[in-house]
Amino acid sequence: MTTLVSFLGIGRRDPASGEYRYETVRYAAPDDPARQVETCFVAQAIAELEDVRQMHVLATEKSWQLHGASLRQSIGNACQLQHHIIPDGTSTAELRQQFRVLREVLQQAGKDEELLLDITHGFRTQPFFAASVLSVLQASGDLPRRTRILYGAFEAGKKTEDEELREVPIWDLSLFLQQQQLAFAMAIFLRTGHAEALSQALEEERRQLTERAKQKERDFPRSHRLLKALKAFADDLSTLRLPQLMRGVGKEKSSATMLLKAVEEYREELCNRDHPALLPLLDDLRDMAEGLTIASFASPDRPKAMRKLTELYLRFHRYLEAAAVAREEIVNHMATGDAIEPAHPQFDFAARRKAENRTTEEQYIRNKLDVRNDLLHCAMRKNPIPADKIMQQVRELVSFSAAMTTPPPRTIFVTRHRGAREWAERQGIVVDDVVEHLDPERINPGDLVIGTLPVHLVAQICRRGGRYKHLSMDIPPDHRGQELSADDMQAFGARLEEFRVESISTAKQKEAGG
Repeated sequence: MTTLVSFLGIGRRDPASGEYRYETVRYAAPDDPARQVETCFVAQAIAELEDVRQMHVLATEKSWQLHGASLRQSIGNACQLQHHIIPDGTSTAELRQQFRVLREVLQQAGKDEELLLDITHGFRTQPFFAASVLSVLQASGDLPRRTRILYGAFEAGKKTEDEELREVPIWDLSLFLQQQQLAFAMAIFLRTGHAEALSQALEEERRQLTERAKQKERDFPRSHRLLKALKAFADDLSTLRLPQLMRGVGKEKSSATMLLKAVEEYREELCNRDHPALLPLLDDLRDMAEGLTIASFASPDRPKAMRKLTELYLRFHRYLEAAAVAREEIVNHMATGDAIEPAHPQFDFAARRKAENRTTEEQYIRNKLDVRNDLLHCAMRKNPIPADKIMQQVRELVSFSAAMTTPPPRTIFVTRHRGAREWAERQGIVVDDVVEHLDPERINPGDLVIGTLPVHLVAQICRRGGRYKHLSMDIPPDHRGQELSADDMQAFGARLEEFRVESISTAKQKEAGG
């Protein structure tokens, strides 16, 4: 059954008669402009065009007195009409009453019914409250899946010279609901790591886009790739499948890698075109998975990725998972060789157990790890630790694991010139590594990079938490492009100047809270 919820206002005052009335027009259906209904009431037009069987009309006392009887007569026996009196909304108490009445009316529609909300004659706060009620019902799962928002766009109506009546389109504004559902579901996933709501929202979007594709309105969507990648990532996250999540198993890529790829495909195919307002949330979704992928568990990138994963679990307030990952990273630090690479033919379980035993033999480490045991046993002890203390102990374990397994900051000199290396030695500059080309992905927080790098590489260094000192000189024009000696550099005022570089787009995102 299709249910229509509509508003009834007082209309416009006729200067000649002084009466309030609605202009008779020809309302055109949203999906087919050729289907039209001639009437002064948009609710009547929608009821006929959409085969409505139940109509709820919200109106003030004055509006209903002016037009109620005429509307009933126009509707006739085509559908059952119920009217609901709402206050004018001139006070906070009246606004709350408007909200309550609208919520009660919208809740009457069953989940398996089609619900149409007509906001054409909504006055002042009424359309805003209608959107708020839809948000509440959507969040609680009580909104019918087939819910549409309609608006009779009188101002967009046209009338030719040989026509007496204006032709007014009825716009379908249901995209608002789709975007709202996606935004709400993305927020849940970004805050909890649980993907059920987002999967349902993406599935509903895919269904709607497929219907539009069948009508030749657009191409068939590929967003199901994001659905699959999202589910795999969330499942690995919830079940602590670290090999599948971070590195991949066999020929399968890691679920973090697959999610990153699917997010970019979704951005290009749908988000840029259909949901540009959701792009900041999509960036947050990308940032969640970015940095979790590693080539192997023996890779130098592993400690940083594991640290990000534990911090992600803390952000989700999932303390048991955070403690478990922190523990395994400490064991990784104590293990060697084949005891580090899980889901591998050469993985040595006995060597892993020995590394775990070495971990617990260290009293200062064992004290930190006790919090995981407390969580596993659900505080079933004589003197259970209170929740706030447990949360603090988990945070301390995560910090301890990061400090224990993160390599110390390095000083990297990027140069291919012998004179520059000699100059640095004369200045007493101690470096850990000299490289001709820098890979910014190898930079860890606290690392210091020295060189004459292009600005975009410096921005990447700073974004990853590193520092950059530029090797500055005042080189005369006749010496530019020549190989300089350490003496030349000294003569030209060689010096190190620290810079912090940030792209404009990154700065704007920070200002916007993105």
